Amino acid sequence: KKQLEREKTKYKSEIEYILAILRSGPDAFFDFIHESTTVLEDLKKNVSKLEQSDIRNSFFRKVHSLKGTAKYFELNHLAHLAHSLEDILMVYQTGEDTCGEDIETEINAMIENIWNEFRTIDKTNKRFQMFYERAADREIRKRDDKLTHFIMSLKRMTENLSKEQGKQVKLSINNEIDKLPYLNKLKDPIIQIFRNAVYHGIEDNFE
Repeated sequence: KKQLEREKTKYKSEIEYILAILRSGPDAFFDFIHESTTVLEDLKKNVSKLEQSDIRNSFFRKVHSLKGTAKYFELNHLAHLAHSLEDILMVYQTGEDTCGEDIETEINAMIENIWNEFRTIDKTNKRFQMFYERAADREIRKRDDKLTHFIMSLKRMTENLSKEQGKQVKLSINNEIDKLPYLNKLKDPIIQIFRNAVYHGIEDNFE
């Protein structure tokens, strides 16, 4: 039964990855994969130093950002794993190991789980990239760039969050936004700002 549940979860997450890549295009995932695996690698190297509050707080923020970006791409399973890692780091912060296990071992196991998900995403993404690069209509590909995908995904993310939170939200984006330099490097902060605006900055319908 457990094996079947694992297979079912794996299948559902792989479908999520395929749909996300189809929505946003393979180029959008390369930075996310690289940045997130770098965070996981650094965290694994510094697990023994997590008693230092500055290191622990830094990683908590980075994992929180990873979760937000995963939700932006609608990678719900990956977001769930990142949230679980957040919870473990929070337990470490309070010093309450409710599982009765060595918490560093637990953190390492969770990092490995998330890493495995990124390996699957990377493998799937590279396959799509191969076909994407061979697309017959190069003009479509040129026009369908990273920032266009990013802007469209922001709209979709905001609509989904507004439904989830039961709030009336209208997102209006200036068309010149895609001409701003370095916008692509600010994606993670922008995603967090939008998510926080919907979660914390907008009243529900009753209010």
